[in-house]
Amino acid sequence: MRVLLFITTILFTPISWATNGCSSQLLDERYQFPEKFGTPKAALPDGKAIEPQYFRDGYHGSDKFTPEQIIEWGGIPAKSKNPKWKLLEHVRQDPDSAFRGMTEDLGGLESAPGAAFWAGDKGWVYKIGSAPAWDANANLAGKIKTGAKFIDNPYRGEREIVIPAQMPIFCIEQWGMVKELMSGNMVVRNWTTNPHYDLKKCLKYWGR
Repeated sequence: MRVLLFITTILFTPISWATNGCSSQLLDERYQFPEKFGTPKAALPDGKAIEPQYFRDGYHGSDKFTPEQIIEWGGIPAKSKNPKWKLLEHVRQDPDSAFRGMTEDLGGLESAPGAAFWAGDKGWVYKIGSAPAWDANANLAGKIKTGAKFIDNPYRGEREIVIPAQMPIFCIEQWGMVKELMSGNMVVRNWTTNPHYDLKKCLKYWGR
């Protein structure tokens, strides 16, 4: 009787997938990476689409995901299911922005913030290789309309280079955990090389 009850329970109990599990996340388009993306374009406030100014290395800091997670997912996921490729929306911190910030240096101090500062203590810094990039300050200079005049980017202090938010695993060179020193400076002492990094594959992914 107990055996029959156990079998009946197994057969008729609905399966519930954990919302934090890989199975559910990989069904989300934010975690789906196309075989090839092509050259992305960013939109200026007037709607003009511009290609990347350059393809360059840099650092992105975050406490939202770990190296183990991005390996499982196949890369850093997009922020939104409906990404907006508008530079102004990115600097305004729109959650649906198609971009992430990247800095040229680690920048662990609040007075000169960079990837390490944004990641924070025990967060992670990722070195990105040859990412399509735009200088938000340069591209928005004199293009943001306020009333009857046009102004520059009001968020210039972040020193950000803008890159696509969704970054495949083979475009990430290294990662390291951030440690806060007694001085308050955020540093990365040890780096781990990403075994999946492939520069040729990365450049091909971005249409180069």
